[in-house]
Amino acid sequence: MAGFHVHIYVAASISGIAGTSVHIAGYASPGQMVLFSAAGLLGGILPDIDADHSTSYRVAFALFSFLIAFLVMFGVARGASLVEALLVWGAVALFLRYILYYLVMRLTAHRGILHSIPACGVFGLGAVALMHILFAVDAYGAWMCGIFVAGGAMVHLLLDELYSINLFAPGGVKRSFGSALKLFSSNLPATAGIYLALVILWVSVPDYGEAFPAGFGETLLRAVAQTALP
Repeated sequence: MAGFHVHIYVAASISGIAGTSVHIAGYASPGQMVLFSAAGLLGGILPDIDADHSTSYRVAFALFSFLIAFLVMFGVARGASLVEALLVWGAVALFLRYILYYLVMRLTAHRGILHSIPACGVFGLGAVALMHILFAVDAYGAWMCGIFVAGGAMVHLLLDELYSINLFAPGGVKRSFGSALKLFSSNLPATAGIYLALVILWVSVPDYGEAFPAGFGETLLRAVAQTALP
């Protein structure tokens, strides 16, 4: 499978091009462009949050915990004193970094259900719900964050599948082929749980049909071509 640095570089490049394209198309302010691109980069490492034996991913999980803690602090601690805001930040960061991290490590296996297509949907819809419900971002901004997160996660899975193909080796395909782009895992309770989360999140987020302006897709495709091609 692709290494941590490969996932970071590719996710940063693709999300940067996509974020710039949305900005060029007139559908994102400079601040939104940075936010969407960062969401894509985050999505690019989310499928491997269960990689408990990797120092790189432990560091990434810690950074993810601190970032989410800051977002929660800014979202729920408006008007609070500095001490109260810091307490909120500390509580969320510690919960994510240690309790959630421990649960993820205990309840999942690397390349398990979190490393799958439905998990990408959960990551994306979770981002939509988080941005819209907790941070009061409008439906368009929330859905764009979710799309970038899910897109970054899908890029991660595609990279892992590409790295499992070696045309110059006997057989040409590594044993890990097919373990990334999957719809279920051998852990049936975990698979059922991820699909249940997918359904719950889908009915909790705002209607995507009302989030995007008319002609969004066509205009965005032209902007992508303008950004990516010389």
